[in-house]
Amino acid sequence: MVLIKEVYIIRPIEVKRQKPEVVFGHSEMHVADVELIKDGLILLTYSSEKRNKRHFMSEQIMYNSPRLVLTDRDQNILNIKYLVGNVQKLHRDHLDRIFLIGQGEVHLVGVDKKNRLVLTGIPRDQFEAEILPCVDTLGTNIYFSSYDASFPAFSYFSFDKEDSTYYELCSVEDGPLMKLFRSQYTYMSGRDKVRAMDAGYTSGVDPEIVAAYMSGFHHDMYYQPLYAPMFVQDKTVMVFDHYENKLKTFGPCHEEIEEVELKHHKRKPLRNWKKLLLHDEASGVVYTVHEKGAKLQLFPLDLETGELGVPFELFYKWAENLHVDNGEVYYIYRPFGSLQKKFLYKETIR
Repeated sequence: MVLIKEVYIIRPIEVKRQKPEVVFGHSEMHVADVELIKDGLILLTYSSEKRNKRHFMSEQIMYNSPRLVLTDRDQNILNIKYLVGNVQKLHRDHLDRIFLIGQGEVHLVGVDKKNRLVLTGIPRDQFEAEILPCVDTLGTNIYFSSYDASFPAFSYFSFDKEDSTYYELCSVEDGPLMKLFRSQYTYMSGRDKVRAMDAGYTSGVDPEIVAAYMSGFHHDMYYQPLYAPMFVQDKTVMVFDHYENKLKTFGPCHEEIEEVELKHHKRKPLRNWKKLLLHDEASGVVYTVHEKGAKLQLFPLDLETGELGVPFELFYKWAENLHVDNGEVYYIYRPFGSLQKKFLYKETIR
């Protein structure tokens, strides 16, 4: 038996990734925001946008010809409602109700039996006091927060509907930022310090906190609003405290289960993390969103160890307004330099 040496050349195989699926696209409407409902979508759309150029409001966008659009999952438009005024975004509350938030008005969005969109006005002060702070529910408990974007600390609470009792679950504070916040009092003139002390005495608020608001520090470029979201999965409440670097978990009776060290927000470079977590309620997976060049990556977060899993990179660059649902990621995208409107796409997370 003689072995003969032979060389076989294997041609390279090109594996092409499937392009994302267009969930909704229209030749006359940009997609600004979306909420998924049982049999379709509710979309906030517009024809064009105008940005406010003042430096402290540079992110504020005004939509021209805003519309609410109801579709099924096959892109068939079931109803369109034309809107008046400066609308901003859609908001889903702890009871899965959808609200349309405007600059001065808030409306509850409903769908009647004939698949028509119905808007019900709600006083803004009532919405901000009774609905916006609520995060989620578990059993008879309603979880809410004292979050204020202009203050570097807040707490999570629960309210039991059966016995009407309140319980403080945990507090979140950015320690270094709070020191800067309070230090504004030190650098004020004597007259302003007296004004801060008088206002504090009258209102019962610490004069250093009054001084910080008097100085406008919460509008300063060094001030960053806190981000420590709460998610509820099965019978577990999860608080992602990025300032103590801990994932805090609690049971339905407020008992603390465990604390897990978080590391994803300290990955280098620091700007790599988009300060965003996405919770897939169907699968229970929490994704942390990071930036790699112009593309976004979704890392599944191990809730027992705090480690990151294998990332899933979005197909397109500059994706906006991400949602995850049942193992799929939805986002808004428009090809750079294209005349195409902003479409809604989805990809299966692999």
